[in-house]
Amino acid sequence: MAPLLYDLAKQPFQTLPVPPPNQFFNKTALITGSNVGLGYEAAKHILIRGARLVILCVRDIQKGEAAKQSLLKVPGINTPETIQVWQLDQSSFASVRAFSEKVIQEVDTIDYLILNAGIATYKHELTEDGWEKTLQVNDLSTGLLALKLLPKMISKSLSGPGTEKHIPRLVIVASGIHIESRFHERHAENILQRLNSKENFEAKKTAGQQYPTSKLINMYMTERIAPLIPQHPVTKLPAVILSSVDPGFCYSELSREGLPFPFGIVRWMIGRSTEVGSRNLVAAALIGPEGHGKYVASCVVAT
Repeated sequence: MAPLLYDLAKQPFQTLPVPPPNQFFNKTALITGSNVGLGYEAAKHILIRGARLVILCVRDIQKGEAAKQSLLKVPGINTPETIQVWQLDQSSFASVRAFSEKVIQEVDTIDYLILNAGIATYKHELTEDGWEKTLQVNDLSTGLLALKLLPKMISKSLSGPGTEKHIPRLVIVASGIHIESRFHERHAENILQRLNSKENFEAKKTAGQQYPTSKLINMYMTERIAPLIPQHPVTKLPAVILSSVDPGFCYSELSREGLPFPFGIVRWMIGRSTEVGSRNLVAAALIGPEGHGKYVASCVVAT
């Protein structure tokens, strides 16, 4: 707990940079969980800075359309054609597969894929696929989505010049709270089965651990997938730059079920707005090859 609280205490004294102008000119970005919070604010930053197309990937189409109309009222964003709303429910593998196929067939180029969708819950609930909801949404579906769309991103990149400016980015939104994960499940014969069980979820030693552990898995996922991405034959740079990112402790819809003590008090004292937190997502989307397979925090590659 102490290391996390120390990092959080620094938040009020950090000024995170606003992304440079025109940084996303003529680019295409897909952002999951983008009708509210961090995803919505990241979409706003990218649209203002010249994106050709931003696809809001959302569970509820009606809320996604409302987010689109809200974005169109922002100065500098006034072209409806630059924003599309696509349905994606990460609590359903069928939805993830259908969404991925639609992207593969209908989107020419994925310049930025920001996997931001996530939940934090203190209730053990199984999805239609039989998985604990936090585990499926934050990890299994995030990983499935990344692996479904990476081949398209890699193929397009390898056929291009391979310069840093033209390398696609894949960003997995993690969290600094991963440091609080004890990850007792790592000793189990079947780690995923253990993480999925109601008994483990509600056990005294692991209660409240599912979300921190899911964010730790996001980081492991990034570290393990990154070395599998091939290099461009000319520039020798990775065909896709993959990173995980910590947006910081923010006021967002993620904590709509409430926060345990002392996090509720800490958020009240030093919580970031989602606009400020989203600057981390955008910074990760702009990070160079030095960030490949790494963790981005406070808009820089963490050491």
